[in-house]
Formats: sequence, structure tokens, C-alpha cells
Amino acid sequence: MMTFEKFENRVVVSAKLVAVTPIFVGARADSFKPGAINGSCVKDVYGRPYIPGSSLKGVMRAFLSCVLDETPAVKVNDAFKNKDQRDVYQTPQKLADAVVAASTTDERLFGSQVMAGKVKIADAIPVEDRVATEVRNGVAIDRDTRTALGGALFDTEVVPSGTMFDFKASAENLTSDEADLFGSLMEYFADGNITVGGRSRAGLGNVELRDVSVTIHRAALKKFLTSETIKCGKSEIREAVKKCSQN
Repeated sequence: MMTFEKFENRVVVSAKLVAVTPIFVGARADSFKPGAINGSCVKDVYGRPYIPGSSLKGVMRAFLSCVLDETPAVKVNDAFKNKDQRDVYQTPQKLADAVVAASTTDERLFGSQVMAGKVKIADAIPVEDRVATEVRNGVAIDRDTRTALGGALFDTEVVPSGTMFDFKASAENLTSDEADLFGSLMEYFADGNITVGGRSRAGLGNVELRDVSVTIHRAALKKFLTSETIKCGKSEIREAVKKCSQN
């Protein structure tokens, strides 16, 4: 089992993330500010809307969990939650091996309360220095009567379709099975099958990846590292990522 005590490989998927439909990634609203938008976009220090890496990682992990249908993380968390349970394994390496063995596939890739995940996803920052957002008006609907709720008007600030972001996802020390799964997940995401942000039921959050490249770093005998960058189409990401675990 590959953990983090020794560097074996690292794969980086870089691309342009494009908003096919408007995207809404909400910031905390300030209901006491006069004229404030009820649902505003999260923005960086320069006032540009961006997509947090945690949001991207969350939707990918949620999708993977649904596909794999594995036991929730509470199982491995409970197994190693206190010091007495951990001390049974005597050495840090034995403990690490036991944690990995008890973890589900999505826990090994995305982490749990007792183990760091192998996958990292950076914040997606707009390519352009300035991005003009749009405000959409809406009204809440009563699910029973299927009519508008009185006084339930709201505004939503969205990133317009066509906006382009820099996207980067990486993973370290993947086994061949994990590389195949991570590559498949990236390929599925790149093709626009996983929505990002809120209000997806209203048609928001459809994205796709363009200009994809996969960079592979491997530990090399008598050398520091070997590196390889592969330009690939959406349907070629999986095969490119799998190369990270091949000798």
C-alpha cells in the first residue's frame, strides 16, 4: 500500500475550466446590509469571483462516493479515534498501514478525519483580471401548492457563462487502481458531467475542461525526479493519468 513515507509518483491535471452555464458559488450573506444581494458569489481579495478548491473537491468526492457506494467514513474514524486504539499498532508505519487498510477508496483519495487524502485541488481563479458578474432574480416556490411564496423574492449573483478559470488537480503516490479511478473521475468531470456550486436544479453550474495537460513526476533511481507532460483530449485523460503508476 502506498502512503506518504516515501515519494513514488505525482500526477497533475491542468486545464482551463469553462462555465458552460452561469455558476453560483455562494458567499455568506449579510442580511443587515441595505441593498445587499441575498446570494452573492465568493470573491478573492481583488474582488474577482472564484471557485474554491474545497467546492470542486466536494462535488467530485460526493459523485465518487455515490458511484462506489462504500461504507461512510465513520467506520475508519471510530476505529482509530483515541490514543489507546492507535498504540496497539506500536509503530507509526504499522498504524499508517492499518488506517489505509481500513479506509474506503474515496477516503484514501480524498481523506478522512484520521488520514490525509492523496488528491489536492487548487482554487480555480479566473483567467481574466476582471470578471463582471450577473444578478438573477428569483422567487421561492411552495412545494405543496406549486405557487410562489408571498414575499419570498431573492437575488442570485452568478458568474456568467463563458468565464474561464485556471484549474489544477493533483494526486500523490497513486496505486495503479487509484490512478485508473482518479483518471476516470477527471475524464468524467472534464466532459461536463459533474456540476459545480449551487442551484444546479435551476440549470446553473455546468462546466467543462479545455486545453488539458497531464504532468507526471516519478521518483527516479540515481536521479532526483523524472517528469513528463502529456497534452490530451478529454477522452485521453484516464490513460495519461494511469502512466504515473507505471514503471
